[in-house]
Amino acid sequence: MIVQSLHNEDLSFKGKNYTKKLYEKSGYVDINYILSKGLPFNFVVGGRGTGKTYGGIKWMHKHDGRFIFMRRTQTQIDLLSSETMSPFKKYNSDAGINWQPKTVNRYVKGVFNCDSDNKIINPNETIGIMAALSTFSNLRGFDASDMDFIIFDEFIPERHESLIKHEDTAFLNMYETVNRNRELEGFPPVQCLCLANANNIANPLFMGLNLIEIVYKMYEKGLDVQIIPERGVGIFVLKDSIISEKKSHTALYELTNNINSEFKAMAINNQFVRSDGKFIKSANLKEYKPIVTIGDITIYGHKSERRMYVSMHRSGSVPEFSTEQSNLWQFRASYLDLWKVYMQGNMYFENLTAKVTFETVFKTSFGG
Repeated sequence: MIVQSLHNEDLSFKGKNYTKKLYEKSGYVDINYILSKGLPFNFVVGGRGTGKTYGGIKWMHKHDGRFIFMRRTQTQIDLLSSETMSPFKKYNSDAGINWQPKTVNRYVKGVFNCDSDNKIINPNETIGIMAALSTFSNLRGFDASDMDFIIFDEFIPERHESLIKHEDTAFLNMYETVNRNRELEGFPPVQCLCLANANNIANPLFMGLNLIEIVYKMYEKGLDVQIIPERGVGIFVLKDSIISEKKSHTALYELTNNINSEFKAMAINNQFVRSDGKFIKSANLKEYKPIVTIGDITIYGHKSERRMYVSMHRSGSVPEFSTEQSNLWQFRASYLDLWKVYMQGNMYFENLTAKVTFETVFKTSFGG
């Protein structure tokens, strides 16, 4: 039913005319508009302070939504469970409510409606839970049948953050645990609201779900929304934000004027770090010979010039490596020269997916 309704909808809107639909009159993102599409997987990427997290919490309150509030790591969840760091603090003040996280067990925090002394009003009424992607697999026998929404806050890690092993698979397993068989029983799937700043287009979810190329083309074409009904995916890029424009004139961002600031590009202009298309071009593979395959990419060497090409296309009988850590170390020992070619600017790529995969493989193996 979801796919049918989306196919029947006019999906031709784009650019600034569509952008207006993504924001409330206040200038903050309109989560109601995004979730009204009925998509199971919604990826909302925008500059800092555009109201993504606040809007998600506001929507849950206004619609009595029962939700899982998730961050990537347990450390993040533990920090946010304190009264001073709570993600509900600002909305509590604005809405005159008092949602507070309370420890349920080692991994889970329950979100309860509390009185002015922060005491739980009704211990049997859980508004939501807070949990981490990194430890979700520890919740054996977890019953989430009463949870219809997942807010995955800051799903794109910042550059200094460590990655979770098989992070994309962990996300899929988490969703399976929560969603269970509800669709087979005639209920709609859990809606996942994935929120993040534009830290890195080569993030684990975009890579694992094959969304990098789609998001990259959205930026190239200036599109705000890409809906993929057959996959139940919506990607929402918060460009032309009034809030971002106003923030650009505040002290921190005035500081970054006249300098090449990746931080400002991400926080204000909503540009992904390291998302450029440099060295991406088409090549005739007949002029190249395959050297090695690692993961989903094959690296080719030009037959007559010192130039290399990375493609998603496999050919020939060449050594193959998986992306498991032990294989990455073997790959490094045998093919160190490939990184040198890349650093010298003699490596070209079929598409952005091939480029970021290559960079990720090498930076992982070299600890970079």
